[in-house]
Amino acid sequence: MRSSRSMRASAACALATALLVATTLPAIGDPHCFQALPVHAHGDSVFGLIWGDFDPDHPGSECAYLAQDGSIVECRPDGLPWSPTLIYQGDDPILLMDQRPTLSWGDVQASHDGSEIVVFAFGQLNVVHRTAAGGWSHVRLFDTAGMVGSGWGARVGDYHPLYDGVEILMIFEGVLDSSVATIFAEVAGAWRDTAIYLGEVGMDSGAGEFNPDHEGPEIVITTEMGPTYEITAPDSLERDYWPNRMIWLDYEHAGWVIEIGDVDPVHPGNEIVFGTRYSNSILVSGQIDLGWHEYEVVFTGSTTEIPRDMWDIDLGDVLPEVPGQEIVGVDNSGNVYLVWHDGGWQGETIWTDPDGPLYGVVADEIDPASPGDEILVVGLSGTITLLTRITTGIPGGPESGVAAIRCSPNPFGAATRIVVAVEGSEPCGLTIHDVSGRVVRRLGSVRRGRREVVWDGRDDAGDRVASGVYWCTLDCDARRESARIVLVR
Repeated sequence: MRSSRSMRASAACALATALLVATTLPAIGDPHCFQALPVHAHGDSVFGLIWGDFDPDHPGSECAYLAQDGSIVECRPDGLPWSPTLIYQGDDPILLMDQRPTLSWGDVQASHDGSEIVVFAFGQLNVVHRTAAGGWSHVRLFDTAGMVGSGWGARVGDYHPLYDGVEILMIFEGVLDSSVATIFAEVAGAWRDTAIYLGEVGMDSGAGEFNPDHEGPEIVITTEMGPTYEITAPDSLERDYWPNRMIWLDYEHAGWVIEIGDVDPVHPGNEIVFGTRYSNSILVSGQIDLGWHEYEVVFTGSTTEIPRDMWDIDLGDVLPEVPGQEIVGVDNSGNVYLVWHDGGWQGETIWTDPDGPLYGVVADEIDPASPGDEILVVGLSGTITLLTRITTGIPGGPESGVAAIRCSPNPFGAATRIVVAVEGSEPCGLTIHDVSGRVVRRLGSVRRGRREVVWDGRDDAGDRVASGVYWCTLDCDARRESARIVLVR
């Protein structure tokens, strides 16, 4: 699970990907193989990344990122590469990830259709939204210009059950190593701010139900000095500085980023997941008897030089065969880590960006045709990379057995070589399908044994097909085997 295991996992995965016919399949506890596909190149560094349905004029979900110049760019995954659109022009350049730029999204403005993007950079808090005319606009809620202190980011969540929808929580550090956390909520078309926390400098916040003894969502704030606090909303909207209690204290493992979700199937309810500031680790904290929390270091990444931050984490269903959600983290070494619980905590490095640090990660259903969630990462290089698991079987079923099919290269441009191995004696049809299930190319039939076929990226009529995701499918009577391939023109 440490760096030596990560190197073994990466080497084993590379070998498994290179082999045209595999004799064994990746299993729980063995390295999981992922293919990396660059989908967009910005050029300069990117410090924030989100995925969601925040553009009502576009069907489905979109990607947005926070660029080094402070701009927000939307990318629509309608082809390769993903097409970018500038939706917010920044004011000043972001120099370091330590400046705490953050990007979130949610329906924070009832006065606008759809969801909005919330960005905190260079001490400014802005809400970016789609206009009725089809353009983009923004409203500035906070600016540290002329103030003594600095901001530590803003997140979107259900921070107060008495408000409809979701709200924004922003952390601002003033003098004497203290910070104030403020909730911004739109009420009757006007923005209202409420200070709910005053204490040690907060690094990040989250909202969710992780305390079974309290009804409704709770708030968690992790600080740079080590204490992590649970904050609960009072019955009135008028009260400042809400009740809080320390749930754990450890300076070495002080948190940097927070997610809340069900990552431990043994522990009832949700857990708090931390990416740490100093030890480059991932921690999981869950409530035990009498309201106390216990936390566990479930994974430690590469021991890089300072900074040693787990810059970002996310939760998702990356391994559908494993109970609970999985944790994905990225750090200053450029590694992407996958951590899961299956009879105990396990973790591995699934990919490394050769161009250096990674600052943002998203785990979500980016490719509906592929089982489980996929992963998007971005960082110093500015290239958004899509990581898709090389899994077994047809879309929607990891247990069907991809060992019978291998495609190389994958992704490919001019042509890919398809190697199939058939054990039975019945004839099997080999076809290429698009993501909708339509047959694009019929490549003939295969009987017992091994056969190699080259697909040149053309359909049955001889026309070149568009860039995108396709499935190479082997139909053998009642059995079907499929492998996911990506064509990049």
